[in-house]
Amino acid sequence: MATLTVRLDDDARDALEELARANGVNLSVLLREQVDLLLGKGVPMRRVDVPRSLSMAERCILALHHEALAILKAGNEYDSEYHANMATVLRAGYTAEYEDVFAGIEAELTRSECRLVWDILDMFRIIAAAIGELSESERAELGEDAVKRLRFMGFDLNDTLEGRMLFYVRYLVNSDRWTELAERLDEIGDRGNSHHRCLPRYEAMLASYTPIFEDRMRQRGFSPGIWRFSVDELRHILEAPTPDPARTRADTAP
Repeated sequence: MATLTVRLDDDARDALEELARANGVNLSVLLREQVDLLLGKGVPMRRVDVPRSLSMAERCILALHHEALAILKAGNEYDSEYHANMATVLRAGYTAEYEDVFAGIEAELTRSECRLVWDILDMFRIIAAAIGELSESERAELGEDAVKRLRFMGFDLNDTLEGRMLFYVRYLVNSDRWTELAERLDEIGDRGNSHHRCLPRYEAMLASYTPIFEDRMRQRGFSPGIWRFSVDELRHILEAPTPDPARTRADTAP
């Protein structure tokens, strides 16, 4: 627990200590309770990432934005009323209603989470290239079931983190990166919604794939041979132990 030092004059300190004694608590407990009240910790919130307070300048800018949208959306009664209400909330400073103001703003996907998505998509891109380099006999040795299980399976929209990751994948594809996944998202259905958690499986595969790929980079750089993984290496990636097997069913291909 963090420690905060507050300087008070003697009269204020004595008054607070007397108030604490009257409430049957020590001064630290009394102050903590008041800080919690100030922060609204006792008020239930649907989202914890919504600002508890905004500056007057921020409120003014956002209110003007909503007032303008209320006029522009005059032909749509629902939208116009929503923006007018949000302008009222912001100008009046109804902090408990800020969740509605920010309802359309998603929680952030951190830079490390974005990088994880890139790494996962790159892994499946290279695995697909590696499978494409296999001879007919090697592909038969690997097996078509394994080939299916080595494909990108999407992310679960019902999972808070995976849902945001799927939206990011869609954005990347729509912005001309990893465009080869566009067809795959359609194959999965619901634009890549796996309907089961996949991230633990992907992370396990990455842990096996990364050393193999990095070794290729050290030996060959960006030569054509970097895409050639053996059947044993592909199986090693596929059979990587998943830390949460009870909740992950990414091995079931659509």
